[in-house]
Amino acid sequence: MAQPSLPPITSTIPPFVGLIVRILTFICLLISLIIIATNTEKSIDEDGNVDKTKFNDFYAYRYLISTVVIGMAYTLLQSAFSIFFVTTGNRFGGEGFCLFDFYGDKFISYFLATGAAASFVIINFSTLQMLQPVFVLLDSFFLLFHLEMAPPPLPSTTIVPPFVSLIVRVATLIFLLISLIVIATNTHTTSLNFINIKTKSTNFYAYSVVIGMAYTLLQTAFSIFFVTTGNRLGGEGLCLLDFYGDKFISYFLATGAAASFGMTEELRRLTNSDMDKFLNTSNAAASLCLFGFFFSAASSIFSSYNLPKRA
Repeated sequence: MAQPSLPPITSTIPPFVGLIVRILTFICLLISLIIIATNTEKSIDEDGNVDKTKFNDFYAYRYLISTVVIGMAYTLLQSAFSIFFVTTGNRFGGEGFCLFDFYGDKFISYFLATGAAASFVIINFSTLQMLQPVFVLLDSFFLLFHLEMAPPPLPSTTIVPPFVSLIVRVATLIFLLISLIVIATNTHTTSLNFINIKTKSTNFYAYSVVIGMAYTLLQTAFSIFFVTTGNRLGGEGLCLLDFYGDKFISYFLATGAAASFGMTEELRRLTNSDMDKFLNTSNAAASLCLFGFFFSAASSIFSSYNLPKRA
Protein backbone atom coordinates (compact mmCIF):
# COMPACT_ATOMS: atom_id res chain seq x y z
CA MET A 1 0.00 0.00 0.00
CA ALA A 2 0.97 3.62 -0.22
CA GLN A 3 2.97 5.06 2.66
CA PRO A 4 0.95 6.40 5.58
CA SER A 5 -0.14 9.94 6.15
CA LEU A 6 2.04 12.42 7.98
CA PRO A 7 -0.14 15.51 8.39
CA PRO A 8 1.74 18.77 7.87
CA ILE A 9 2.32 21.11 10.77
CA THR A 10 -0.09 23.65 9.27
CA SER A 11 -2.96 21.14 9.66
CA THR A 12 -2.37 20.58 13.38
CA ILE A 13 -5.51 21.06 15.46
CA PRO A 14 -4.96 23.39 18.47
CA PRO A 15 -4.62 21.43 21.74
CA PHE A 16 -7.47 23.37 23.39
CA VAL A 17 -9.89 22.01 20.76
CA GLY A 18 -8.99 18.48 21.79
CA LEU A 19 -9.50 19.46 25.42
CA ILE A 20 -12.96 20.88 24.65
CA VAL A 21 -13.95 17.64 22.91
CA ARG A 22 -12.75 15.62 25.92
CA ILE A 23 -14.75 17.81 28.30
CA LEU A 24 -17.90 17.51 26.15
CA THR A 25 -17.46 13.73 26.13
CA PHE A 26 -17.13 13.62 29.91
CA ILE A 27 -20.16 15.89 30.44
CA CYS A 28 -22.38 13.74 28.21
CA LEU A 29 -21.25 10.57 29.96
CA LEU A 30 -21.86 12.12 33.37
CA ILE A 31 -25.38 13.18 32.40
CA SER A 32 -26.05 9.72 30.99
CA LEU A 33 -24.80 8.08 34.19
CA ILE A 34 -27.05 10.29 36.34
CA ILE A 35 -30.07 9.50 34.17
CA ILE A 36 -29.43 5.75 34.26
CA ALA A 37 -28.81 5.67 38.01
CA THR A 38 -31.91 7.70 38.90
CA ASN A 39 -34.33 6.34 36.32
CA THR A 40 -36.85 3.97 37.92
CA GLU A 41 -40.32 2.76 37.01
CA LYS A 42 -42.91 1.81 39.62
CA SER A 43 -45.77 -0.61 38.95
CA ILE A 44 -48.46 -2.14 41.13
CA ASP A 45 -49.33 -5.80 40.76
CA GLU A 46 -52.71 -7.47 41.35
CA ASP A 47 -52.02 -7.83 45.08
CA GLY A 48 -51.26 -4.13 45.48
CA ASN A 49 -47.53 -4.62 45.87
CA VAL A 50 -45.29 -1.95 44.42
CA ASP A 51 -42.55 -3.19 42.10
CA LYS A 52 -39.67 -0.89 41.24
CA THR A 53 -37.79 -1.43 38.00
CA LYS A 54 -34.19 -0.18 37.75
CA PHE A 55 -31.46 -0.30 35.13
CA ASN A 56 -29.88 -3.43 36.64
CA ASP A 57 -33.04 -5.39 35.83
CA PHE A 58 -32.02 -5.35 32.16
CA TYR A 59 -28.88 -6.90 30.69
CA ALA A 60 -28.63 -4.23 28.02
CA TYR A 61 -28.73 -1.41 30.55
CA ARG A 62 -26.09 -3.14 32.66
CA TYR A 63 -23.86 -3.23 29.61
CA LEU A 64 -24.67 0.41 28.87
CA ILE A 65 -23.67 1.56 32.34
CA SER A 66 -20.43 -0.41 32.13
CA THR A 67 -19.56 1.38 28.89
CA VAL A 68 -20.40 4.73 30.51
CA VAL A 69 -18.25 4.12 33.61
CA ILE A 70 -15.27 2.85 31.60
CA GLY A 71 -15.69 5.69 29.11
CA MET A 72 -15.75 8.25 31.95
CA ALA A 73 -12.57 6.84 33.49
CA TYR A 74 -10.76 6.89 30.14
CA THR A 75 -12.00 10.39 29.28
CA LEU A 76 -11.03 11.75 32.69
CA LEU A 77 -7.51 10.39 32.20
CA GLN A 78 -7.27 11.83 28.70
CA SER A 79 -8.64 15.18 29.90
CA ALA A 80 -5.80 15.40 32.41
CA PHE A 81 -3.30 14.71 29.64
CA SER A 82 -4.99 17.35 27.45
CA ILE A 83 -4.82 19.95 30.24
CA PHE A 84 -1.11 19.19 30.63
CA PHE A 85 -0.64 19.64 26.87
CA VAL A 86 -2.55 22.95 26.80
CA THR A 87 -0.80 24.46 29.80
CA THR A 88 2.77 23.34 29.08
CA GLY A 89 2.80 23.03 25.29
CA ASN A 90 4.33 19.57 25.59
CA ARG A 91 2.55 16.28 25.06
CA PHE A 92 2.66 13.99 28.09
CA GLY A 93 4.74 10.95 27.16
CA GLY A 94 6.04 12.56 23.98
CA GLU A 95 4.85 11.95 20.43
CA GLY A 96 4.83 8.20 21.01
CA PHE A 97 1.83 8.73 23.30
CA CYS A 98 -0.23 9.62 20.21
CA LEU A 99 -0.55 5.89 19.53
CA PHE A 100 -2.28 5.48 22.90
CA ASP A 101 -4.68 8.28 21.93
CA PHE A 102 -5.29 6.76 18.51
CA TYR A 103 -6.07 3.20 19.56
CA GLY A 104 -7.62 4.20 22.90
CA ASP A 105 -10.07 6.61 21.28
CA LYS A 106 -10.93 4.05 18.63
CA PHE A 107 -11.64 1.30 21.18
CA ILE A 108 -13.64 3.50 23.56
CA SER A 109 -15.70 5.05 20.77
CA TYR A 110 -16.62 1.56 19.50
CA PHE A 111 -17.37 0.52 23.08
CA LEU A 112 -19.71 3.47 23.67
CA ALA A 113 -21.46 2.97 20.32
CA THR A 114 -22.23 -0.68 21.12
CA GLY A 115 -23.55 0.28 24.57
CA ALA A 116 -25.92 2.81 23.04
CA ALA A 117 -27.05 0.35 20.34
CA ALA A 118 -27.72 -2.44 22.84
CA SER A 119 -29.88 -0.19 25.01
CA PHE A 120 -31.82 1.35 22.12
CA VAL A 121 -33.51 -1.97 21.37
CA ILE A 122 -35.27 -2.26 24.74
CA ILE A 123 -36.48 1.30 25.36
CA ASN A 124 -40.16 2.17 25.05
CA PHE A 125 -39.28 5.55 23.50
CA SER A 126 -40.17 7.65 26.54
CA THR A 127 -38.15 10.87 26.60
CA LEU A 128 -36.06 10.02 29.64
CA GLN A 129 -35.10 6.55 28.43
CA MET A 130 -34.27 7.88 24.98
CA LEU A 131 -31.76 10.32 26.49
CA GLN A 132 -29.61 7.57 28.00
CA PRO A 133 -28.28 5.96 24.80
CA VAL A 134 -28.42 9.28 22.93
CA PHE A 135 -25.89 10.88 25.27
CA VAL A 136 -23.62 7.82 25.04
CA LEU A 137 -23.88 7.84 21.26
CA LEU A 138 -22.91 11.52 21.27
CA ASP A 139 -19.82 10.61 23.27
CA SER A 140 -18.86 8.06 20.64
CA PHE A 141 -19.08 10.74 17.96
CA PHE A 142 -17.05 13.19 20.05
CA LEU A 143 -14.29 10.60 20.47
CA LEU A 144 -14.44 9.74 16.78
CA PHE A 145 -14.06 13.44 15.93
CA HIS A 146 -11.06 13.68 18.24
CA LEU A 147 -9.61 10.56 16.66
CA GLU A 148 -9.86 11.94 13.12
CA MET A 149 -8.56 15.41 13.89
CA ALA A 150 -5.45 14.10 15.63
CA PRO A 151 -4.11 11.02 13.75
CA PRO A 152 -0.89 9.57 15.18
CA PRO A 153 2.52 10.27 13.65
CA LEU A 154 3.28 7.05 11.77
CA PRO A 155 6.81 6.10 10.72
CA SER A 156 7.54 6.43 7.02
CA THR A 157 8.72 2.82 6.92
CA THR A 158 5.23 1.54 7.82
CA ILE A 159 3.78 -0.19 4.76
CA VAL A 160 0.78 -2.53 4.63
CA PRO A 161 1.04 -4.85 1.59
CA PRO A 162 -2.01 -4.66 -0.72
CA PHE A 163 -2.69 -8.40 -0.48
CA VAL A 164 -3.06 -8.12 3.32
CA SER A 165 -5.83 -5.57 2.84
CA LEU A 166 -7.45 -7.87 0.28
CA ILE A 167 -7.35 -10.84 2.66
CA VAL A 168 -9.00 -8.77 5.39
CA ARG A 169 -11.71 -7.59 2.98
CA VAL A 170 -12.44 -11.16 1.86
CA ALA A 171 -12.57 -12.39 5.47
CA THR A 172 -15.04 -9.60 6.32
CA LEU A 173 -17.22 -10.52 3.35
CA ILE A 174 -17.24 -14.22 4.24
CA PHE A 175 -18.28 -13.64 7.86
CA LEU A 176 -21.01 -11.19 6.84
CA LEU A 177 -22.32 -13.55 4.15
CA ILE A 178 -22.58 -16.47 6.57
CA SER A 179 -24.19 -14.19 9.16
CA LEU A 180 -26.76 -13.00 6.61
CA ILE A 181 -27.64 -16.57 5.61
CA VAL A 182 -28.07 -17.59 9.24
CA ILE A 183 -30.18 -14.58 10.14
CA ALA A 184 -32.34 -14.84 7.01
CA THR A 185 -33.21 -18.48 7.65
CA ASN A 186 -33.67 -18.19 11.41
CA THR A 187 -37.37 -18.05 12.35
CA HIS A 188 -39.53 -19.16 15.23
CA THR A 189 -43.22 -20.00 14.93
CA THR A 190 -45.52 -19.62 17.95
CA SER A 191 -49.12 -20.81 18.04
CA LEU A 192 -51.54 -18.39 19.70
CA ASN A 193 -55.27 -19.13 19.61
CA PHE A 194 -54.69 -21.46 16.64
CA ILE A 195 -52.84 -18.65 14.80
CA ASN A 196 -49.22 -19.20 13.88
CA ILE A 197 -47.05 -16.16 14.61
CA LYS A 198 -43.63 -16.16 12.96
CA THR A 199 -40.81 -14.32 14.71
CA LYS A 200 -37.81 -13.02 12.74
CA SER A 201 -34.65 -11.20 13.69
CA THR A 202 -34.36 -7.44 14.13
CA ASN A 203 -34.39 -5.34 10.95
CA PHE A 204 -31.56 -3.01 11.99
CA TYR A 205 -29.17 -5.91 12.41
CA ALA A 206 -30.08 -7.34 9.00
CA TYR A 207 -29.72 -3.92 7.36
CA SER A 208 -26.30 -3.41 8.89
CA VAL A 209 -25.11 -6.76 7.52
CA VAL A 210 -26.50 -6.12 4.02
CA ILE A 211 -25.01 -2.61 3.81
CA GLY A 212 -21.72 -3.89 5.22
CA MET A 213 -21.64 -6.65 2.59
CA ALA A 214 -22.35 -4.23 -0.27
CA TYR A 215 -19.57 -1.87 0.85
CA THR A 216 -17.08 -4.69 1.49
CA LEU A 217 -17.83 -6.25 -1.91
CA LEU A 218 -17.10 -2.91 -3.58
CA GLN A 219 -13.88 -2.46 -1.63
CA THR A 220 -12.85 -6.04 -2.37
CA ALA A 221 -13.13 -5.31 -6.09
CA PHE A 222 -10.97 -2.20 -5.62
CA SER A 223 -8.41 -4.25 -3.66
CA ILE A 224 -8.27 -6.94 -6.37
CA PHE A 225 -7.64 -4.23 -8.96
CA PHE A 226 -4.86 -2.77 -6.78
CA VAL A 227 -3.21 -6.15 -6.22
CA THR A 228 -3.32 -7.22 -9.88
CA THR A 229 -2.35 -3.90 -11.51
CA GLY A 230 -0.30 -2.20 -8.80
CA ASN A 231 -2.36 0.98 -9.29
CA ARG A 232 -5.06 2.29 -7.00
CA LEU A 233 -8.41 2.75 -8.76
CA GLY A 234 -9.30 6.44 -8.62
CA GLY A 235 -5.81 7.44 -7.53
CA GLU A 236 -4.78 8.51 -4.07
CA GLY A 237 -8.00 10.49 -3.66
CA LEU A 238 -9.87 7.21 -3.20
CA CYS A 239 -7.97 6.76 0.06
CA LEU A 240 -10.41 9.19 1.63
CA LEU A 241 -13.30 6.89 0.66
CA ASP A 242 -11.45 4.02 2.32
CA PHE A 243 -10.68 6.12 5.39
CA TYR A 244 -14.17 7.41 6.14
CA GLY A 245 -16.07 4.49 4.60
CA ASP A 246 -14.23 1.89 6.67
CA LYS A 247 -14.91 3.83 9.84
CA PHE A 248 -18.62 4.27 9.13
CA ILE A 249 -19.14 0.63 8.16
CA SER A 250 -17.18 -0.70 11.14
CA TYR A 251 -19.35 1.40 13.49
CA PHE A 252 -22.46 0.26 11.65
CA LEU A 253 -21.54 -3.41 12.04
CA ALA A 254 -20.57 -3.00 15.69
CA THR A 255 -23.87 -1.33 16.58
CA GLY A 256 -25.83 -3.90 14.55
CA ALA A 257 -24.23 -6.79 16.42
CA ALA A 258 -24.71 -5.05 19.78
CA ALA A 259 -28.38 -4.36 19.05
CA SER A 260 -28.92 -8.02 18.17
CA PHE A 261 -27.16 -9.26 21.32
CA GLY A 262 -29.16 -6.83 23.47
CA MET A 263 -32.50 -7.87 22.01
CA THR A 264 -31.68 -11.58 22.17
CA GLU A 265 -30.70 -11.55 25.84
CA GLU A 266 -33.78 -9.56 26.86
CA LEU A 267 -36.04 -11.92 24.91
CA ARG A 268 -34.35 -14.89 26.57
CA ARG A 269 -35.12 -13.38 29.97
CA LEU A 270 -38.76 -12.62 29.15
CA THR A 271 -39.78 -15.70 27.14
CA ASN A 272 -39.92 -19.40 27.79
CA SER A 273 -37.47 -22.05 26.68
CA ASP A 274 -39.38 -22.67 23.44
CA MET A 275 -37.43 -19.84 21.81
CA ASP A 276 -33.98 -21.02 22.95
CA LYS A 277 -33.06 -22.45 19.56
CA PHE A 278 -34.13 -19.26 17.78
CA LEU A 279 -32.26 -17.05 20.26
CA ASN A 280 -29.11 -19.18 20.19
CA THR A 281 -29.08 -19.02 16.41
CA SER A 282 -29.56 -15.25 16.57
CA ASN A 283 -26.58 -15.00 18.91
CA ALA A 284 -24.52 -17.13 16.53
CA ALA A 285 -25.39 -14.82 13.63
CA ALA A 286 -24.53 -11.75 15.74
CA SER A 287 -21.21 -13.37 16.68
CA LEU A 288 -20.38 -13.85 13.01
CA CYS A 289 -21.25 -10.20 12.41
CA LEU A 290 -18.97 -9.30 15.31
CA PHE A 291 -16.09 -11.17 13.65
CA GLY A 292 -16.89 -9.27 10.48
CA PHE A 293 -16.68 -6.07 12.52
CA PHE A 294 -13.23 -7.03 13.83
CA PHE A 295 -11.91 -7.43 10.30
CA SER A 296 -13.67 -4.23 9.22
CA ALA A 297 -12.01 -2.39 12.12
CA ALA A 298 -8.66 -3.76 10.94
CA SER A 299 -9.41 -2.34 7.49
CA SER A 300 -10.18 0.97 9.18
CA ILE A 301 -6.72 0.97 10.79
CA PHE A 302 -5.08 0.03 7.49
CA SER A 303 -6.86 2.88 5.71
CA SER A 304 -5.43 5.30 8.30
CA TYR A 305 -1.95 4.13 7.35
CA ASN A 306 -2.84 4.34 3.68
CA LEU A 307 -3.72 8.02 3.53
CA PRO A 308 -1.46 9.94 1.13
CA LYS A 309 0.94 12.50 2.52
CA ARG A 310 -0.40 16.00 2.49
CA ALA A 311 2.91 17.68 3.16
